[in-house]
Amino acid sequence: MRTIINRRTEGNCLFLEDVNGKTIVILKEILQGKELTIELNGSLTSDSTHDFEDEIVAFSIMCERIILDFKELTYISNSIIKILLQLEHMMEAKDGELIIKNMGDKVRTSFEEMGLEDVFYIV
Repeated sequence: MRTIINRRTEGNCLFLEDVNGKTIVILKEILQGKELTIELNGSLTSDSTHDFEDEIVAFSIMCERIILDFKELTYISNSIIKILLQLEHMMEAKDGELIIKNMGDKVRTSFEEMGLEDVFYIV
């Protein structure tokens, strides 16, 4: 089960960890709240959907730009992708920007299978 059970901070970073102490999300606030970089690590499964949604929505309200770094992401569930789609719509509605970078082939395939590769700004 990948439920987020621990939240800890170091400097300007918030680390979300699973039951085994494995960090699955790192939130890095940059540029005094206007830009947020989120590093996603390992597997984001449907078990972590609720916690992930709570965290990302709370931070998105305060930011003009969100950068999702998928460099260490090995798997993303459809339910997490749906949250990202909602986030894209939220950012667009407030003239903000959502950027996804460093997307690996396996994760990209998940987006392509859902027909979403053109919905997101992927670099």
